[in-house]
Amino acid sequence: MSDTDRTVSVTAATKYLGVSRTSIWQMIADGCLDTTIVRRGSRFVTRVHLPALPLDSGDIAAPRSRTSQLQEQVERLTHAVESLSSMLEAVGRDRDSLNAGHGDTPAPPRQQRVEMEPATGPDPFPAGVTARPNPMTHPAAKLRPTCVVSRDDALEPVRELFRRDPPRPWWRRLPITARA
Repeated sequence: MSDTDRTVSVTAATKYLGVSRTSIWQMIADGCLDTTIVRRGSRFVTRVHLPALPLDSGDIAAPRSRTSQLQEQVERLTHAVESLSSMLEAVGRDRDSLNAGHGDTPAPPRQQRVEMEPATGPDPFPAGVTARPNPMTHPAAKLRPTCVVSRDDALEPVRELFRRDPPRPWWRRLPITARA
């Protein structure tokens, strides 16, 4: 077994890690071990990706799957992004304070909104062609803010469509002539 291909059967993983088959399956379910399903004829065989264990330590470390390694990497990157964004905010505050220190020039606003005006010029459509705006991108009426309703309130009209009368007892379903 080479270092690049460290997939073994569940039985071999139990011997390698020194735990029972039940523990191996529990580790797979918990995400501690990664697996690959391989088709062998008409059967499907589960192959376990063994974690890289340090050779110099006498005790066996807890297995680390690729998923847990990626999760740790995501956490490190998240921490780095948070620290960089806080540094960027500090630099922005310093820049604003330096610009505000000059009496003759006012500090520029942090966010400027650019309003674009429609282009004026010749009509892009020839005479006789009626151009209509796309209702998806240019609605006829300005969109109004909607109030947020609960899921149950929003689905109540749909439920009304499917609501049926309660089932009648069996003697009510008999024809009138049979009831007499």
